[in-house]
Amino acid sequence: MTVAERREREREARRDRILDAATRTFYAKGVDATKMGDVAKQAQLGKGTLYLYFKTKEELLLAIAVRHQHELLDIFDRQRQPDASGIMQLRQLLRAYTGHMSEPLEHLKMVMARWSQGEPFDTETRGGAQMRENLKRLFEHFYNAIACGQDDGTVRDDIEPPRLALHMMSGVNGGLLMRLKVNCIAKPNPFESYVPTIDSHIELMLDAARPAIAETPLPLDLPTSSKEAG
Repeated sequence: MTVAERREREREARRDRILDAATRTFYAKGVDATKMGDVAKQAQLGKGTLYLYFKTKEELLLAIAVRHQHELLDIFDRQRQPDASGIMQLRQLLRAYTGHMSEPLEHLKMVMARWSQGEPFDTETRGGAQMRENLKRLFEHFYNAIACGQDDGTVRDDIEPPRLALHMMSGVNGGLLMRLKVNCIAKPNPFESYVPTIDSHIELMLDAARPAIAETPLPLDLPTSSKEAG
């Protein structure tokens, strides 16, 4: 290994260490209440060293989001079963997505808080461009599973794949938000037993994505009463 390669590896390791520290701090204190000094302290680094890697909390949060997306894409790639039916691929994607988004629950809280603010990341930055590319890849996984299902007959074909993919992703994010709200209500929660689990939410959406089964007409000569049958 060359000196340059060793330095680059050390730099990447320190960057990951900073992101781990920022993630723990954001989870514990919330993004708004966290200061850059809090992250430096958690990472056991001087603030000057921290600023060599990240200038603002926005950059830190964006880098955490991009890393989380990469992890999810790796899960999608590892678990991909190209020989499975489209509806089975779709189920696998939805379960992997919800599991990764809500583990730990603090991550989901952070993501939902960001979404609720309606403040998009700056896509002109390097990290922003990578986030946009990752979102495109995530969407393509859902799109391809739906297209496969429409080809093999396991997914309804009266809705275009991009539109159905967006509806599925929106629906599962709504299910995650519902579960998060239930967890934020003080115990005992009288509504908890009525809130569907994420798995049941996914299965309901998959049922809606399946083709409608036409009723089989009765044979014309089928007896309609026991008298006629005799």
